[in-house]
Amino acid sequence: MQIERTENGPLYSPPELPEENKTQQDEFLRLLVAQMQNQDPLNPQDGAEFVAQLAQFTNIELGLETNERLEGLQASGQSSSRAAMMDLVGKSIDADFSRFRLKEDAGPVDLTLDLDGAADSVEVVIHDETGEEVHRIDLESRGEGESDFAWDGTGRNGEPLPPGSYTVEIIATHETEGAVGARATISGVANSVEFTDDGATMFGFGSLLLDPGSILSLTAVSEPDA
Repeated sequence: MQIERTENGPLYSPPELPEENKTQQDEFLRLLVAQMQNQDPLNPQDGAEFVAQLAQFTNIELGLETNERLEGLQASGQSSSRAAMMDLVGKSIDADFSRFRLKEDAGPVDLTLDLDGAADSVEVVIHDETGEEVHRIDLESRGEGESDFAWDGTGRNGEPLPPGSYTVEIIATHETEGAVGARATISGVANSVEFTDDGATMFGFGSLLLDPGSILSLTAVSEPDA
């Protein structure tokens, strides 16, 4: 294509691209061409500076290509992670119960309390995702080690809690020793793996969903003897 200087205009005006087709590369080239058109003929741009700008363009291309590859790797990694998570189904799992999600129709849950020492007072406090307390279970006094307790899936009003994310706080104290370390755990067979709307991958115990990071141990369920 032959480029000619107009009487009052630049040598060449690149066509304006539709907004949806513009990229960083397009914008960079338009700026570079405009700079060349409007430079002083008696004092043209230094060659080294021009080469540096071309190198910058190359860096933009490399950056975009890198981003595309990273997105591909991320998608591939998510697929592999989800496939690996499917192996949890049918496994016997012990998991930390400090965070969980509820699905519809929450039911009773059997849990384990693990205390670092004897406690004269133990309370299990459940908070919703805003941090508001929605239920409190008074376990009274408990000895050191593990003991069982249950939560019926309801809130303070006795109605089932709505689906959503919740956290569990254990408040354990000894009359003379003060605060006692404590945590709640859940045990059972994982019956599902679910992919939530926010992109998380979680495994299920009935109406509960837990993060894979909460797993403390897992074992294969032994087949019954024929």
